[in-house]
Amino acid sequence: MAEKQLIDKKALARVLEQKFDLTHAKSQRIVAKIIHALSDGLVRGERVLLVGFGSFHLQRRKSHRIMHPANRQLIEIPERLALVFRPGKSLKKQLLNSPKWLESHSPESSSPIPENQPPSFAPSLG
Repeated sequence: MAEKQLIDKKALARVLEQKFDLTHAKSQRIVAKIIHALSDGLVRGERVLLVGFGSFHLQRRKSHRIMHPANRQLIEIPERLALVFRPGKSLKKQLLNSPKWLESHSPESSSPIPENQPPSFAPSLG
């Protein structure tokens, strides 16, 4: 199986360098400033919206109890903040029509999803 490619800050800086004929240092500073601005907005509790890509926001997860599957003891999960990403309509459409997604979710794949049910696009971090 081929190794998945990674898009990180360096890769974004390289794209800026090539598209806008910038120096490596200048493109790295631009990427860092964009990430800083997005992070600052989230820290202030703001919703970050990138039209055509998606939105990020913090969501409070209530405390709850779960049963440990091995020893069947109840465990208290404390309240926490989760970072939520919701893709924009155009990104979702691109993802659902991408050859890689279609290939990995074909009837022959090992983990099929029910018909007419798109994948969940609301992962939480933290």
